[in-house]
Amino acid sequence: MPGAWITKTGQQSQVSQVECDQKTWKISLDVSHFGSEEVSVKTKEGYLEITGKHEERRDEQGVISRSFTRKYKLPAEADLHQMSCTLSPEGILVVEAPLASSPIPFPAETEIPIQMLENMCFCLAGIKICSQTDLLLIRLNPLCFNA
Repeated sequence: MPGAWITKTGQQSQVSQVECDQKTWKISLDVSHFGSEEVSVKTKEGYLEITGKHEERRDEQGVISRSFTRKYKLPAEADLHQMSCTLSPEGILVVEAPLASSPIPFPAETEIPIQMLENMCFCLAGIKICSQTDLLLIRLNPLCFNA
């Protein structure tokens, strides 16, 4: 699968995903190697720009520092004034913007605040779900609903 990686739990997932329908433009990006204060989101010149950077840290193999910049071309109809950005406890950043019926002029540059989501659990068919990984496993395993 292009753009896939293996998570800490051994599950395959998408590094980056872009979804667009008639009403909404949405991206999801794994930024789990960065803290919320190390990630910034802004719009600039018709692009959504996500950057992450952390200074050198010690890990089990030595010292590591990471940084990235990812840019996504925004649809001309994206309403940046209503754009939202959330970060899940699992490190999945989701940026979403409603689409207008006609193009909207882009502002020069706008910082998009990141809202932290709390880890919430819910029950689905008697199964406790506490993360997107749990929900994905259930979607992939039809036996969960045949018990």
